[in-house]
Amino acid sequence: MCCRSTWQKIILKRHKQNALLTAHQDIATELQAQIAAAPNPALSLQLLVLQNNNMVAQLQLELTKDIPIKLEEEETVEYDARVKSHQKKVADLKINWGKVYMLIMGQCT
Repeated sequence: MCCRSTWQKIILKRHKQNALLTAHQDIATELQAQIAAAPNPALSLQLLVLQNNNMVAQLQLELTKDIPIKLEEEETVEYDARVKSHQKKVADLKINWGKVYMLIMGQCT
């Protein structure tokens, strides 16, 4: 379980990625309009379009990847405590199941 600051960092990174993607998509639209308006588009303008399209594709790929979550020290300690508590509960449950089973079998025989 991550704390609020970790999620805020992840959300901020996603917002930055989305803003950058939107900006490059706008640039691509603008460049396409300039190429359509000019009867003989310059080779450098086409090169800019290709570079921008490559950047858009790369940003779209990055948006599909998961952002690695790095827990802070406090979060790590909290997580470890929860895991130990859960393991103890599971162990106690197994012991109590055995006790209930022996009690029921002892009364039924």
